[in-house]
Amino acid sequence: MFAGVNECIARYIIRRTRKEKGLRQEDAADKTISYGTISNIERGSKKVDEETVRKYLRKLGLTETRVINLARQEEEEIEFLMTQLDAIESMLNHNKAEKPIQLLKAIGIERYHPLAPYYTYLEGRCFQLKRKWKKAEKHYKFAIRLRNQYNLPLKGNIASKCYNELGICFFLQNHMEKALSYIEKGLNAYNDKEDGEQIIFALNSNKVFYLMNSGQYENAKQVLNELWSAIPEIENKNTALTCIDTTH
Repeated sequence: MFAGVNECIARYIIRRTRKEKGLRQEDAADKTISYGTISNIERGSKKVDEETVRKYLRKLGLTETRVINLARQEEEEIEFLMTQLDAIESMLNHNKAEKPIQLLKAIGIERYHPLAPYYTYLEGRCFQLKRKWKKAEKHYKFAIRLRNQYNLPLKGNIASKCYNELGICFFLQNHMEKALSYIEKGLNAYNDKEDGEQIIFALNSNKVFYLMNSGQYENAKQVLNELWSAIPEIENKNTALTCIDTTH
């Protein structure tokens, strides 16, 4: 319907407009459009016919063209924000937490923003580096919920990334069964149609490591054999080296 723009950004514009008008979803509902339909439009959880969407837009003082124009403007801001968040993730990958915490606080975004799952994931990474396990776990689970609740796939495979970090958190606390459980959830959540495809290698590499630490050598060998053939595709050298190291 919103040709030429990302659907989740268009939905963000609609939700933001409603909130700017001080309306709850139930406030905007009436006999012609239900609360459930409004929720489906804003969350993208179920298909709603275009005429009903247009009716809702009119209630908010919007038109299809206006949403498209606003979404295109927002895309530029989101692209810049994505660059900032990617830089923060790079810092966290180098075990730096203080600066990322400051930067995330300075940015601040709505919990229904298209990049909210990524932002919340990075908050979890900050707490994880500070070994604040409960807070890290809370943020990873919240990021997963945001991704699923608002259907926000803008940063690909963010749920799998969160599950991978949850696995690491529990491994570092010596809870191997839980660590492996989260790895399985991460593998199940993986979507090869989204970007962020490198996470599949990190998940499988960690699965091998956790299985070996649990004494499940045959299972570890089976996963490693599957992973071995994919080493040329692995961009993260540390992940590739981990795979190689476990064979010796």
